[in-house]
Amino acid sequence: MFVISQYSNLPIALVPPTPKYSSSWPSTQLAPLIHGHYLPQIKGTKGENSVAKKLRNLNQKEYKVFNDIYIQTNGKTTQIDHLIISLYGIFVIETKNYKGWIHGSEKSEYWTQTFYKKKQTFRNPIKQNWAHIFFLKDILADYSQVRYYSIIVFAGKAELKNIHADVPVIYTESLLKTIRQNQTPYLTSDQVDRILDQPNKVILRDDQGENST
Repeated sequence: MFVISQYSNLPIALVPPTPKYSSSWPSTQLAPLIHGHYLPQIKGTKGENSVAKKLRNLNQKEYKVFNDIYIQTNGKTTQIDHLIISLYGIFVIETKNYKGWIHGSEKSEYWTQTFYKKKQTFRNPIKQNWAHIFFLKDILADYSQVRYYSIIVFAGKAELKNIHADVPVIYTESLLKTIRQNQTPYLTSDQVDRILDQPNKVILRDDQGENST
């Protein structure tokens, strides 16, 4: 049983330029959902970029990948590092770019990074990611049958030590295998298209590249 923590409002200023869409997707499907907005860059870009590059190896016909996005609905906003929508479910990936040893458990509020005898804590990425999934479930309430997969990826030079969790906490090189091992369909192709055609649920870009890979 997973514990989903409550998400919070995040202040955000939007300056809408001309939308840009990936040529991999029909713009008629994406237009209502995805709008191009330039937002301030956030920390962790290097780690997120390495994961985004890895995700390009997925079959684009089976997996619809979005990187570094903000999702906004009903006046609330949340940021997701990587979102994958597929027949096999919805994958929500939280990326961390750390060095040193990483210690933590699924139920703790904070994890610990140890680097050259120095210790510092950071928010439990599993709970952080389940807050994102809680947000998505609220948006996609009509698709209660869909399976959500939470994945935590450490993209830096960190060494995972004493990690106690049922949720996958992995290195970048294990990401594709972790995604592909889930092959039970939960959605039809038409349902996937409808999920991506939600006019009142908006994905806002944070980068100046393409929305999807």
